[in-house]
Amino acid sequence: KIFFERMKHAMNVIDDARREVKEYLDPEKGTIRITFPISLAAYTLPTVIYAFRLRYPEAKFQLKQALYQELIEGVIKGDFNLGLIGPLPLKEKKLGQKVLFTENIVALLPIHHRLAKESSVKLQELVDEPFVLLPKGFVFRDIVVNACQNLGFTPNVAFEGDDIDALKGLVSAGLGVTLMPEVTLVDSLPRSTVKIPLVEPNVTRTVGVITPKERALLPTEKLFYDFLQEFFTRLDDFKS
Repeated sequence: KIFFERMKHAMNVIDDARREVKEYLDPEKGTIRITFPISLAAYTLPTVIYAFRLRYPEAKFQLKQALYQELIEGVIKGDFNLGLIGPLPLKEKKLGQKVLFTENIVALLPIHHRLAKESSVKLQELVDEPFVLLPKGFVFRDIVVNACQNLGFTPNVAFEGDDIDALKGLVSAGLGVTLMPEVTLVDSLPRSTVKIPLVEPNVTRTVGVITPKERALLPTEKLFYDFLQEFFTRLDDFKS
């Protein structure tokens, strides 16, 4: 296994070297390899890529959705040089990290839920509710469970699914409640549901980009890395 890992790393280095030579000649036409979690797949990443392609229309992308730890390991090992991730793995010494934005976690409730008309929801008010959550192994599940346990209860998980849209559908059918990153509900609030701000506590997560400390970004990847920071800085200024 160690031999194959080393061979894979060597092939990644060779592939990067070939791309680097080509991209230095014309970085606006290169390829960006990036990995990302399911929660950033529907809106955040496509929106940024669309804006980037308006500026660099001939840039190409290789995209890979991955679980949290797989994403981190993929960047460390060289499968990818860029990863969008939330939250940032602050204790990982082999990665460079940059916060892009902080987002709120909101409650998603069936439209006929007893709290559906409230302007905000306290997490403690959901103590007896059936939850629909991502399976164990998804870091966002840990965020939800930890927030509940900090208030002294463990959520009653009635349904699990590894697809964000499937979870929304379960809530829409009245089968439970859930917490979600607000960005996953932009332009896609499911029918028969309501999105309500969560208070006491105010649960958030950081979303950022990770890069390998032991390898330099290739020219086109560096263009995209810089664009990510510019894009979210401008977006934050616009919201302000």
